Amino acid sequence: MTPSRFPPSFNDNPLSYGFALFSLALITSIALAYVIAVLLERTREREINAAIRNPALPPPEHGITLLSLHRMIYCGLLSTIILGAGPDVLLLLAWGEASDNAMWWIFQLDRVCDAATIGPFLMSMFLAIRAEKSIEHRLGLDPAVIPVRPTWGMVRDKLKITGAVLCIAVGVTLYKAAGLR
Repeated sequence: MTPSRFPPSFNDNPLSYGFALFSLALITSIALAYVIAVLLERTREREINAAIRNPALPPPEHGITLLSLHRMIYCGLLSTIILGAGPDVLLLLAWGEASDNAMWWIFQLDRVCDAATIGPFLMSMFLAIRAEKSIEHRLGLDPAVIPVRPTWGMVRDKLKITGAVLCIAVGVTLYKAAGLR
């Protein structure tokens, strides 16, 4: 019996496999890009404020501002997505290509990461509940005008990620569907 090109749950259907690979890889990639952007933005802000000795934004005594809380909640929820979907992407990519031992380790990683999603999710929920009234109060003070249409700069980077992930998903799916080994 020849090994299946796709995991059994896809019933040897390349379209469903390709869509699953694309969607899981896309949400993992975009979540990872946002987490990295938030971490780099925080570091950049600190460096700029220290370099120009900005007295308007001194570091708070307790170290946590509402913006920091918002970023921690956001990163926690995105980390939940990364931990939940990331190993599944690895599993889909390795199916039928990796050795049995490698697949065993990937399955173990998937199980551990699935269990680990509870950590960042509970942290985010704890922080959201703890800061809920403060954030709502501050957000209600000065209503901001939100642009209805995003600018090209806001969309461009996400489209690059989407295009790259789509090319990878289509390429892997076509390779597996053709049975090229």
